[in-house]
Amino acid sequence: MKRGFSLLLRLRALLSLDTTNALIARLLSEDAVRFKCMATSEGFLASLPVDENDKMWKDYLHAKHVDFAQVKHLRAEKFAVLLPAELAGEIASDFEDVQHIAFTGDEWVQFACENATKWKAVEASAKYLGIETAQIAAFGDDFNDLEMIEKCGVGVAMGNAIPEVLAVADFVTADNNNDGIAVWIEENIL
Repeated sequence: MKRGFSLLLRLRALLSLDTTNALIARLLSEDAVRFKCMATSEGFLASLPVDENDKMWKDYLHAKHVDFAQVKHLRAEKFAVLLPAELAGEIASDFEDVQHIAFTGDEWVQFACENATKWKAVEASAKYLGIETAQIAAFGDDFNDLEMIEKCGVGVAMGNAIPEVLAVADFVTADNNNDGIAVWIEENIL
């Protein structure tokens, strides 16, 4: 247990405090940015009050509503932002160490440290554990899973995956709601 926890702490890729604050300022300056959520050491922070009846909130029900103009002391792990896609690229280009990845849906974007990718976490984990990435099966369904699905030894797309993930996967399994990972492991490993 200790070994795994220490690995997770080392793999954590945070934006610097200066970059976090500059990105918050940039997002606040844009009227087209309709929603901001920031993952931090203090949990998820959201720019709007949580509305349990709005499907937009399904992944953020645990978020704490804050005034982002007042958040100056926290480094961000990532931002989930609702904004026009062309604006996302423009904002990311203002920062050397920030990447943006689209989520399923035209206007959901994640901003994070350029080193905060699933593939880089897989590589670091494999190195730490002394195994080859060719020995790893990766599961995914969205844009942020593409590189990992392509580069791991076995790439498995969830049944609910976007077409781009389905196109590069070695296998397709059941969707997230039907225990797709367990189904694939049972059929191919056990």
